[in-house]
Amino acid sequence: MKKVAVLLLGTVMLSGCGSDSSSDEKSVLPKSNVVEGVLQSINVNANEVMVDGINYHVSSIMFAGSQEVSLDVLKPNMMVRLSTNNEASTFSVNNATLTLEPTMVGVITDINRNVTPNTFKINGMALSANAELLNGAGNASCHIGDNCGIKDNDWVLISSLPTANVGYHVLSIVALDLGDRGYVEMEGMVNNLSPTTFELGANFMVAYDQSVIEDKRSLSNGQWIEVTGTMSNGVLTASEIEIEEYDDLDENTDIEGIISWVEKDKSSFELNYKGRFVVKNNTIYDDGAQGDLIVGKHVEVTAKMVNGINQVFEIEFEDADNDWLEPEGRDLNGKIVAIDLNATSPFFVIQTIREDKTVFLTTRTEFDDYLTADTLSVGMMIEVETYLVNGQYMAIEIELNEDDND
Repeated sequence: MKKVAVLLLGTVMLSGCGSDSSSDEKSVLPKSNVVEGVLQSINVNANEVMVDGINYHVSSIMFAGSQEVSLDVLKPNMMVRLSTNNEASTFSVNNATLTLEPTMVGVITDINRNVTPNTFKINGMALSANAELLNGAGNASCHIGDNCGIKDNDWVLISSLPTANVGYHVLSIVALDLGDRGYVEMEGMVNNLSPTTFELGANFMVAYDQSVIEDKRSLSNGQWIEVTGTMSNGVLTASEIEIEEYDDLDENTDIEGIISWVEKDKSSFELNYKGRFVVKNNTIYDDGAQGDLIVGKHVEVTAKMVNGINQVFEIEFEDADNDWLEPEGRDLNGKIVAIDLNATSPFFVIQTIREDKTVFLTTRTEFDDYLTADTLSVGMMIEVETYLVNGQYMAIEIELNEDDND
């Protein structure tokens, strides 16, 4: 299923205002034609849903690209995408198209209500969630051994946000039977990539070939992707792979998520491991300020691509209780001692004061000081910011550095 997305190709050094927005400022804020976020409420009688405090009249609900479903299957906290007026320039809350955007689809097993939070597996991947999500519709009275709520071997849609420590924060678990229990969908960050396999997250194995990658693109370690396919012996065999990047913000778009990286001067940040956003000198901040842009913050941004750059009109900081941990990683300073841009996932080896480390380039890696992937060379002194995912370093940003201390 197609998602709204954008990948920044450069970093623009702009400053943003640091105070909460006034009512005058809000009056000139562009309305969003596309919204990606969680359902707050559903009114079946009125054919309406609420997202980010706004009620939308829904004309159709789509799942898996072509399957239409009814409004009564929707539950609060499901991740959705709403488009209004066919994403035309005029904002409207009428006749919106709603697309279900679950993070994972498949069979749930190994539910354990004896621990807090509860644990379970989806297609064999281990996750955890608050008890009320497994008890169904907020049924907190469901006790161990009761036949209520989500049960082992239910076919479920799971909505989640990617946390800043490269895990999943589960928002909702909805049991549905849409007639195709063989359909499996999983999202996550690629690591340990080979020509025929890779892992999502820590150890979820996927088998693939190049023909199933959308638009005939190439995979690399560090990409956030969506995979559909079938499960066999604990391995997901991919029938389709979509690289999740924010690369199509033609109109004003609201996107909810977790800040996964921030520029040192807070002029830009990355959201959901999928792309970068640049703040403007008139960016509006709700319930926070520019200084609150830190890794792990739960935010909603209103943005639009302008001249190839995702510019942010407004940033709303969500409840601080939902902030998550900073991803494991570090800054590496040293000399490039080896490089291979033709590998399945391009990489270089940096010699630090402690040891040599292999660092993978991704489609989101930023280059400063007029560097590009092609200008990296053996002997060059650099500083690189990284994520550490399943023991592999992913380059976030690379710049020249004359200091060889790690």
